[in-house]
Amino acid sequence: MIRRPGSDLLVGMRTTVLLCCLVLVAACTSEVVPPPVTVTPAPAPVPAATTAEVPEVPVASPVDSLLASLDARALVGQMIVVYRADNAFLLDHGFGGVLLFKTMLRDPVSLRRDLDALQAAAPVPYLVALDQEGGAVSRLDALPGWEQGTPGAVAMGGWPQDAVRAEGRRIGLVLAGLGVNLNLAPVLDSAVAWDGATGWMGRRGRAFGAGAAEIVPAARAFAAGCRDAGVGCLAKHFPGYDVAANSDLEPARSGADLPAIEAGAARFAALGDVATGLMMSSIIYPPVDEAPAVLSPAVVRLARRASPAGLIMTDDLWGTALRGWQRPDLQILPAEYPDADWLALGERAVRAGNDLLLVTYPAKAALLQRLLAERLPADAELRGLVEAAVRRVLAAKVELGLVPRGTSAP
Repeated sequence: MIRRPGSDLLVGMRTTVLLCCLVLVAACTSEVVPPPVTVTPAPAPVPAATTAEVPEVPVASPVDSLLASLDARALVGQMIVVYRADNAFLLDHGFGGVLLFKTMLRDPVSLRRDLDALQAAAPVPYLVALDQEGGAVSRLDALPGWEQGTPGAVAMGGWPQDAVRAEGRRIGLVLAGLGVNLNLAPVLDSAVAWDGATGWMGRRGRAFGAGAAEIVPAARAFAAGCRDAGVGCLAKHFPGYDVAANSDLEPARSGADLPAIEAGAARFAALGDVATGLMMSSIIYPPVDEAPAVLSPAVVRLARRASPAGLIMTDDLWGTALRGWQRPDLQILPAEYPDADWLALGERAVRAGNDLLLVTYPAKAALLQRLLAERLPADAELRGLVEAAVRRVLAAKVELGLVPRGTSAP
């Protein structure tokens, strides 16, 4: 049986305890110089049938045991991260993770109780994710009594690395106390767009700086601090959010050349030993591919080289921009999309090489799970990609302590 973690991390959720003690930790090592990452451009727009290479993953016995116990539906389920719904729905589908949104933190005691119940009943424990960058993206602001104006990337970018790491640990302890084990942060994007103007992340105050010398040391320190508290991090948005537009709402194209794309990818490679993985951008990078990065095998292969054993997660597949890119002839509605096109979009994300598919619409996550699972028996190549992705998901759960290393299948 799988021992459910978290009971020893429980932190009283009353107002006076929400501010975990600021623990000063050892100063980070000398400034990191990001290693080079080479891009191989795709010669033409990637057709839907193009698939990613299946990288090897180190063998881990609990991973093998759990993987062998999963049928097609359960395999696909482990790839999906969905907005948190009621526990009965989540347990029925056996998704790989849940994403909390801000309003769910208004009653932290009930939230922790429900998450503990979910983890105790789930055959495979859940990744529980939250976006806690600080500054403009601070979900913890919803906690009763939480100080407003949590430092964001702009502020932390000017701090000593040991102070940034201490802040990461402080945030990580609060997240762990809530039952969160994965932070969708830090942002490795530049404050400057590809054309030299202030980019979307710069305008929102979500960037540590303009270049690797400013971004990488602070981002590494923050991720290391979260890891000190037992919380993993997914850095975002690979290979760099370098436009001024909101790519969630409409397809966005970068004008970056190959050297600039390589420099962005190198920032992610520099966090490979402290981050659990990375999140893909939905921006189009024409020198590499004409498909959005999250759907491009060429760009995801570049991400895999930057994070060989880490998780690669999509941005929201239900987002207006991605659905609109797939079907530019349709009026994209919040709750409607043809099932065949939804399957094609999800399958394309799998074939690109992503490990986790983020779907913010629970009913559509369930639909995608069913449609993809129905494809596996007749498509050995697709099944191989799903199994490789789930192996990495399970390995990450072992590393995060959700699955003990000696665990056998339930």
